[in-house]
Amino acid sequence: MSKRFPSDFTLKQLVQNTHAHFKNRFDYKLRDFVGVVKVKSIKFFEVKTGQFGRRYVIETKSFPQYSPYFTPVDSRGRERKKQKSLKHNYEIYIELESLSINSRFRAREGSLKKPVFSASPKVKYREMKKKLKNTKTGFWEWKKIKVPVGVEDDINAKKGVNLDFVYRSMWLWYEEGILYGKNYTNRPPNKTNPHGIKFAGKHMLAVIEYLMMKRILKN
Repeated sequence: MSKRFPSDFTLKQLVQNTHAHFKNRFDYKLRDFVGVVKVKSIKFFEVKTGQFGRRYVIETKSFPQYSPYFTPVDSRGRERKKQKSLKHNYEIYIELESLSINSRFRAREGSLKKPVFSASPKVKYREMKKKLKNTKTGFWEWKKIKVPVGVEDDINAKKGVNLDFVYRSMWLWYEEGILYGKNYTNRPPNKTNPHGIKFAGKHMLAVIEYLMMKRILKN
């Protein structure tokens, strides 16, 4: 990873962008619980300036809490509170020049692992594998099969990959130079984020708020 921050975009600007264009994310963040927080101080030598520098990498985990709002009603009109069937958490990475909300940054919402996209032929789930196992053309038919959305979501959730971030923000953050880790997208999000707004998701906002409350991040 590059030692330099190519963009002057700050963490505070990201939060302000979110408040201006995606204000509902501040309501959604109330559903999250922030777990493990690690702050790493990394010292490096910058060849161009001939000076030592320091970076701070913050790693956290955000656990979605579904019980306050996931309350289906049964046939008799009674609420049945229940958690989502697939338990998962999202890692949040924030790299900073200084421990300040005004710092330039790189960040990522979700795992560093490669996402599974719906058109990927490498995803093998049991039902389809059994159907194609005994056919001569099974291998070639397999290449044409797309993974159903439900299966795609479950696989990514288990890997900790945040698809909302991948589809709406990853390319934009990569282009701006504020993406932490590898970019797995190859085009801008013209449909999912047509105005190209760089914003923080509910998990990122929950983590930033937690870091501010604990005074790990200064204003």
